[in-house]
Formats: sequence, C-alpha cells, structure tokens
Amino acid sequence: MLKVRKLLDITCVVLFFIAAGGILFPHHANAANDDIESIQIIPAKIKVKTGERKLVTVLAKKENGSVTMVSGSSLKIKDKEVAILDGQAVKGISPGNTVLTAEFKGFKAEAVVEVIKDQNQSVYQTVLDLPEQVSTGAYTPAPLSISASDIKKRGADNIDVQITKLSGPGDLIAINRGERITAIKNKGDLLTELDLKKDHSETLKTEFRFSKAGSYTFTVQLTNPYGDVIAETVKTAEVLPAFQDLGTQIEKLMAMKGAFGKDENGRSVAYTVLAGRPAQLAVTDVETEEIKRIIPLPEAEAAWAVTVASDGTVYAGSTPNGTLYKYVPGRSEAEVLGKPVPKQTVIWDLTAGENGKIYGGTYFDGHVFEYDPAKGFTDFGEMVPGEEYVRSVAYDPEENAVYAGVGAHAHLIKYDIKSGKKTNVLPAKYKSYISVYDLQVQGGKLFIKLEPEFKLVVADKKTMEIDYETTAQSRGVSPLSPDGKSVFYTSSGILYRYNLESKTAEPVTSGGAQVNLEQPVIGFGFQPLSEASFSGTALVGFVGNYEGRFFKYGLTDGALKKTVLSLPPQPTNIYNILGGPDGKIYSSGFIGGDVGVFNPLTGLTKQETGLGQVEGMTSIGSKMYFGVYPAARIYEYDSSLPWNRRTNMKLLFDLHGPNEQNRPVSMDSIPERNEIYIGSVPDYGKNGGTLSIYNRSSGQLNVNRNIVPNQSIVSVKASKGLVYAGSSIFGGTGADPVEKEAKLITWDPASSKKTNEIVPVPGKVSVSYLHDDEQGNIWGIAQDTLFIYNPDEKKTIYQEVKFPGVRSYRVGGIMKEGKDGNFYVTVDQTFYRINKSTKEVVPLKQQAKKLAEDAMGNFYFAEGDDLSTGNNIWRYTIEDPVIRAEAVDIKDKGAVLSRGESIKLQTSVVPEFAVNKEIQWYSSNSGVANVEQDGTVTALSEGEAVITAVLQNGNKSDAVTVQVK
Repeated sequence: MLKVRKLLDITCVVLFFIAAGGILFPHHANAANDDIESIQIIPAKIKVKTGERKLVTVLAKKENGSVTMVSGSSLKIKDKEVAILDGQAVKGISPGNTVLTAEFKGFKAEAVVEVIKDQNQSVYQTVLDLPEQVSTGAYTPAPLSISASDIKKRGADNIDVQITKLSGPGDLIAINRGERITAIKNKGDLLTELDLKKDHSETLKTEFRFSKAGSYTFTVQLTNPYGDVIAETVKTAEVLPAFQDLGTQIEKLMAMKGAFGKDENGRSVAYTVLAGRPAQLAVTDVETEEIKRIIPLPEAEAAWAVTVASDGTVYAGSTPNGTLYKYVPGRSEAEVLGKPVPKQTVIWDLTAGENGKIYGGTYFDGHVFEYDPAKGFTDFGEMVPGEEYVRSVAYDPEENAVYAGVGAHAHLIKYDIKSGKKTNVLPAKYKSYISVYDLQVQGGKLFIKLEPEFKLVVADKKTMEIDYETTAQSRGVSPLSPDGKSVFYTSSGILYRYNLESKTAEPVTSGGAQVNLEQPVIGFGFQPLSEASFSGTALVGFVGNYEGRFFKYGLTDGALKKTVLSLPPQPTNIYNILGGPDGKIYSSGFIGGDVGVFNPLTGLTKQETGLGQVEGMTSIGSKMYFGVYPAARIYEYDSSLPWNRRTNMKLLFDLHGPNEQNRPVSMDSIPERNEIYIGSVPDYGKNGGTLSIYNRSSGQLNVNRNIVPNQSIVSVKASKGLVYAGSSIFGGTGADPVEKEAKLITWDPASSKKTNEIVPVPGKVSVSYLHDDEQGNIWGIAQDTLFIYNPDEKKTIYQEVKFPGVRSYRVGGIMKEGKDGNFYVTVDQTFYRINKSTKEVVPLKQQAKKLAEDAMGNFYFAEGDDLSTGNNIWRYTIEDPVIRAEAVDIKDKGAVLSRGESIKLQTSVVPEFAVNKEIQWYSSNSGVANVEQDGTVTALSEGEAVITAVLQNGNKSDAVTVQVK
C-alpha cells in the first residue's frame, strides 16, 4: 500500500509541471550552479493528516527553461513538534503549521506545512489485561483487547500489533493463540496486516512470559503501513520468583520381596509390591508370566514385607506409614487395615501363622504384632527395650511361638504367644552383628541370616547347636521342599540346595551347569507347572530388586527358565537433590538410587542408572564426588563426559569396614588443596562419626574417627582455607547417644589438626547447617536456633531461636546463599529465606525437603511431608530461560509415492527461538510407509499411512497422509 501511495504522489508532481507548461527531463540536476535559475518544493503547500506521510519533491529550473528533479538536497523542518521528516516524506505529528526548507547548491526554497487531524478514521485503543505481579517463567494469560474508542467514517487497514520491551532483566515472550500461533521475543510484530473496522472490537488470546524476576516495562502498539502509531499502551509488570513443579525425576522398578499363592480361580500366582507413590501390589500368573492385576496401596511408598496367609489372603506391610494392607484374591482393591502399632513407620517383615493369622515386626520401637482376621491387631510389645528394629519374624506352629530378629544390636527373641515370655536364643558368638535380617523356621531348624556380611546360620531350634554356616544374599531361604529335607538359597547369584539331613549344601545344576541367577532371590515358592518344558513341581522365585527378573526350576527334570516380567516402573521418591558444576540438578532416588539429571537450560530431565542412594556431594572442577549409602562409598564422576556407570563412575573408597561408617551425609572441598572433606554417620547401632579427608593428588585418605567423641559429623563447610564441621550427638540408627551437646569444630588442613572445638549453642543436640559470609563468619543452625560464629574471636557472636519446635536431626541439611545476598534453607519441611542484614527468617513454602541451587540462582527442593520426600522436585524460580515450542507444521501436506520411493518431510516450529525443537515421528501404518526420526518417509506397499510429527514436549503435533501406489 505504501508503494501505491508513493506512486500517486509522483504522478501528481508530473501532472503539475505539465499543466504549468514546463518540460520535465527524466534525469536529476547535476549541472553547474549557473545552469540553475531556481529550485522549488512540490507541492508548495503541504497538507498532511496526523500520523500520515506525504512525499515531497525538489525541482530545479534551468536557464533554458527546462525543469528536472533534484537529488541530494537538504531538507529541514522548522517545528518538529508539528511535523518531522521521514526520508523524502513529511510526517504529521500534531495539528499546526510549520515550514519545510530545501537547499541545493546555494539555492533555497520553502513550503508551508499544515498538519490537520484526520477526522474520518476511527480512533483506536488497546487494553492489555496483565496482572501487575506475575510469576517468573510462567505463561500468563493476558487478553489483548483492540477496539474503536471514537468511531468515525472509516477504519484502518493493514495494521500491525507490535510488542516492544523497553526495560527488564530478562526476556519477554508474547504469544498470540489465534488460528495461527505467533510469538515474539522482546520486540516484534505479534500480528500483521490486521484490518480494523470503523467500529472494531476484538480480544486476542495472548500470553506473556518473563524469563527472570524483576521489573519490566513494555509497549503494545498498533502501527499502520507507514509505521505510524495509531494506538499505544505502556505496561509494567513486577515479575516475582515462582514455585514450579518440575515433575517426576526418576521412574524405577523396585520390589523388596515376593510371595506365592493362588488367585480366585485356583491358578498359581506371584505377589510383589512395586515401590512408588503409591506403592502397587502386582499379581502375576506364574505359568503365563502375565501381569494380572496392579492394586494400589494408598499412602504406602514401598513394602519390605509381603506374605500369603493360610487362608490365601495376601498381606503387605508398608513404609513409611507403617500400615498393614489386606488383599483378597479376585478383588480390585486392597483393604487398609491401619497401623498395627501406633508411631511405627515400617513393617519390616510378615509371616503366616495358623487359622489365617499373620505376625509382623516393626521399626520405630521394635514391636511384634499379630493380626487375626476375626479379632484384629494384638501388640506383643517391644522385643528388646531400646532396640528399634524387628527386621524379621518366623512362626513356629509346634511351639506356638514367634521368633523375632532384632537390631540394631543383634538379638533373636523367641516369644511364647500364650505366656508372653521372651527369650533371647541367639548364640553369643553372633551378638556383635547388627541384626538378624532374615529368619525362617523349616524342618525343626532355624535359618538365621545376619547383617552385615550376609552370614547364613542353620541352627537346631531346640538345642541352638549350629549345623551349618555359609554366605547367602537371598532373602533368607525357600520354604521346605516337597521332599521334606531341602531348602534353597542363593550366594553370589548361584542357586544352592541345603540338605537338612546331611547338613551340607551344593550348587544346583541344569544341563550340567550351575544355575546362575546372577542376583539374589527375594522370594521363593514351589508351584505345580503344566508347561511342556517342566514336569511336576518347580521352584520359582523373584530375582533381584530392580529388573523384574523371574525364574523357574524343575525339581524332577532340572529344567530352567529365566525371564523378565513386564512389571511397570513407578515414580521413585527423591532422597536428595544436588547441584552439579555443570549447572544441572541431580536428584537421587530413595533406597534404589539412580539419578534424575535436570537441565535448567533445556527444561529436560534425563534418568541415569548405576548409583545408589546419595547422602552428600561436592565437586572440584568438572569432577563430582558422591557419598553413597550404605557402606559410606565415595564415587567420582566427571560431569564433562557422558554418564557411564562402568567407565565414568569410579568407586574411590568406602568408610565402612574398620571405620564403621554408613552415611557420608555432608561433603565440601578446597580446590586449591585438591582435597574433599566428608562428614559421616556410623553404622547401625554405632556411635562415633568421622571427618575424612581425601587428597586427589596423592590418593591419600585420612579418616578421623571420633573427631568429636561419640558424635556424628553432619555438616561440613570449607571457608578461607579452614574447614568447619558440625556434629550430632546421635550415631547410627539404633545407637543410644552418649553425649549431651553438639559441637562446632575447626580443622586446619595445613597442619591436619583440629584447632578449635566449642558448643555453639548450649543444650542443642545437632549443628546441622553451616555457611560462611563475606566477613568469614560461620552461620549455622542448631535445632531451633540460628547462630553466628566468629572464627577470629572463636566464639558465638549471635544466637536466636528462629525455628521454634524443630526436632533434632541425625543427618545434616544444606544452607545456600542466593544471588540476592540472603541465605536459603529447608528446615522441618519448610523452605525459608534468611535476611543476612536483619536476620529475619521468612517461610516461603511448606512441605519442602532438601535443597540445591543452580548457576542462575534458582533453588530446588523435594516436596514432602514428615515421612516422605515425594516423587517430584520443585523449583523456586528466579530465572527460567527455557522457551517451549508451541506448534509444529509439516510443510509437505500431501505426498504420493511409489513403492521404494522416499521423501524427507520438512517442518517449521513456532516460535523459531524455542529451546527444545526436537520432533518425534510416527507412522500409523509402518507396513505401508515407514518414517525415520529425521522425517524421511519410505514407501513400502500400497495404501495410506498418516505420518505424525510430535514435539518432544508433547505439546503439539501435525500430521500428513502419505499415499503409496
């Protein structure tokens, strides 16, 4: 339209001179000064409307009477508030008069400029409904209304909607969700060539996103084809840090134990509980290996115990809610029976008794209970006062007694159900062990598996004389074999048969080779099989915790079948969150480990395997150091290289064995010394943690056990060449504390000595958080009290209760410094900000556990309650640069191919500046046309196939039909 108007103006100039009798030569003036007689501005009086442009031309009249257009003249406007120059055009600004002056080779001409208001075009307005406060990274709906505020005779055509960021710390993204999705970043036309009616009124479905917290100012303008602004709105937005649910980080198949029984039709089935939130009871047909049912267990997250009662009912004992569940074969739901014993958080084991009864053992106070379907629960009480665990139970029908395997100091309690008498029958030689981890009564024998070392002891239940000792990693032994004299177990993956009569064990063979199941069996059973490859009864079992492995072994023919059940992975609870030197966030799974790696720059999570439950982490350069439970193992991983559990996950050392450490809960480093520092909690039932120092250059490990006597080291912070460590009076689970108050110590790496030790806050049992400030002071939290320690004065210079009601901790926490200069912590399931200047403590969000920070200053935590950390991680978002893809369009909307012919489909993604633009391709009929992941379609046979392109985030897709002839 602009080109048309320019052409009309030039035509008017030509007609004017022809009418005046002049001769217009088709070239520009370039003669000497004496060739020119005068210059003139055409038109001599310029009348223009506000916002409108009018092209002007400068003509030169020569002495011979000819006239030619001038190029290179100097044009000036006297009053720029009335009109301005835009190239060779005069643009009206506001009503009024001014003068346009032209100069060329010493000659001068003037023209009057009159700017008038356009009385015939409607006046328009824009209204953007954007809240004054919005959340960082959120796509905030903000409808944009365009309407005529003053209706005149005509509308406006070819109008653009332009967004321009004037100020703000991050990127502004505007999206219009019309028939065609459009988007701009910081500045651009959100819509183009919009025709506005004289009485126009419409509302656009627009969204705005701000990538970083702070204050923003931007404009929304309607501009005509000349670039004139015909309507404008100036908006401000205060963008605040936001809480974002980033979703599940780890999905994993994890089962603790298995049991066997019959379904409602009498078919042999296997039961196991899949860890997740909630946990799921899986029912598998033993013969077909088909998953028949998946039954949710509300509020449970895992089950260490599952058993089948004598009446065929299935029971599962859960963690962390310590609840018993009942499942009747054939039903679609499990019944929640509740807590057998108040305040208990784990049911460690279950065993079947007579008449449908079952017995179980618990953790928090080491109780044994009975469940009778006719009468309900009976609590038999603590087996050993002060001991927290009943890890295993076994029922003896001959004596109507329950045997209970106790920890964290090993006991084997025989509980007489009738009299209530408790007797410790564990031979004295085994009392130094942590617990009786697994336990069965078979054929008059007690099969006792001890923790640690996986020692399996076979003892006569009457005399407690030892018949046999070996090593077994399986969850105890099988039921008594149909021959009445054998049980089975696994050691280092090999299946063994133990003969109760000969008191000997030998490897089981199949086809002349030892049966190697590769992993421990977690549940044995004997089931009749009608499969052609088996004759009669088979030993069956679940193998390992993480892959759904299953085996069948024929007792008479030695046939063997190993398979993997199609058990579905479940979302895994997050145990810890760690920030890596690569800017990524590492989430460690509870119990089963694995790691979810979240990339803040792409918004994507990648799950990695091969690492257990991470307690602490630090880094030097690109190298990350993970402290893993159990056995306080320290691994090295290079974050600059691809994750590979075999080649890029090096076990450096462990702190178990003679050092008796189990949880490396706090770690820090001094890169200048090339050293990492590890604070640890000892094994079950033990007191005395360590501050351990590992030098990467020499490979030397310096373990300082009991550096604070009888206390664990739960917080470590390196600052200005020194190392500060906070202690807890608590040792490993099941150990009674010896000391009364927690300490803060100073370690000098140069002299390799502890140089100071104080009680920073009297009466407190743990110093769980440490961080330094600019002055070198050490800030810490001791239970409910915030304190500041001055290293120069060697004393606490500030202390105040800021977290009333906070309980004591066996492990430490993380304190981080934000880019705003404040400290951030999670204490007792609440995320806090601590103002360093005023020491004001502000709660930001409840149900928050653990803490990590990325390079942009965002904070990450797991959402969880008192017992659980949950599956998802959350982010307190200060900056989020990830711009999502909104739409994908396949450019080739239809293709006809011959068999064997190929075509590569081309796509475009909106917006083009999206971060993740990867596409996944699918064919509805791969037998007709196959599609590769680069969009290449190959015709295979006659017919039609729908080829679909799906954005990686699953947000949008597009499809085309391909015909093959």
